[in-house]
Amino acid sequence: VSHWWGTPFFDTLRMMRLHSVRRNLAQDACYWMCTFANNQHHLSKLSELGVLSTPFAKAIMDPACKGTVAFLDERNATPFTRMWCVLEYFVTIHYGATKQARQLFDC
Repeated sequence: VSHWWGTPFFDTLRMMRLHSVRRNLAQDACYWMCTFANNQHHLSKLSELGVLSTPFAKAIMDPACKGTVAFLDERNATPFTRMWCVLEYFVTIHYGATKQARQLFDC
């Protein structure tokens, strides 16, 4: 999940549910969110050298990852202005094409 922190969490959950219904995903389908995957009080792993060494890229490039979904706000599509979100989109589109299984990018 690619999102910006200004979206109320309840709205993020609603968008996640809508995405899962529209993609006809199983009820036990998993979503990776940096909010929960990265220790927000100890972000030293984000200073890794190289884009592909970041936790974001590692999650996207994992063979189990089927794609990236961008949760956008209605007025500004703010995630497209956030550096980490743009990094996630770049990795998904550029490097995801090298994965064996087709990498999805949903907005």
